[in-house]
Amino acid sequence: MLLRGLVTITPAAGDLTPLTAIVLGFIGGLLGAWGVGLKFKFGFDDSLDVVGVHLVAALWGTVGVGLLATDRGLLTGGGVEGLKLFAVQILIAVVAMLVSAIFTALIAWVLKATMGWRVQPKQEFTGIDITCHGESAYERSV
Repeated sequence: MLLRGLVTITPAAGDLTPLTAIVLGFIGGLLGAWGVGLKFKFGFDDSLDVVGVHLVAALWGTVGVGLLATDRGLLTGGGVEGLKLFAVQILIAVVAMLVSAIFTALIAWVLKATMGWRVQPKQEFTGIDITCHGESAYERSV
């Protein structure tokens, strides 16, 4: 929960009060936990929980600053300017996701064409540290 909260607060760190930072981070922690669960629902390989932590929680943090920015967020006295800030934060998030998706797709296409998506099942079971890198991450007992 701590990492998800920290990732949430990063986009908004300079523009929140301590109380709104706690609120934003707490909600981000909960949303991030939900996001981590998406890998089980949709069956994608995400051993580092990147989607839940760095997509869902950070997306909430980016949009949430438009709601909670000190004296100018939509929910903290910003009025019409708060609505504009909220809209800009949503636009920023959408553009960032589109740019990331395009470049990720391009990188994935190059990887698939050159070396493939995955190692062989036997290599994966044995461990790619040994089969691909010739090293062991852990000392083996004899």
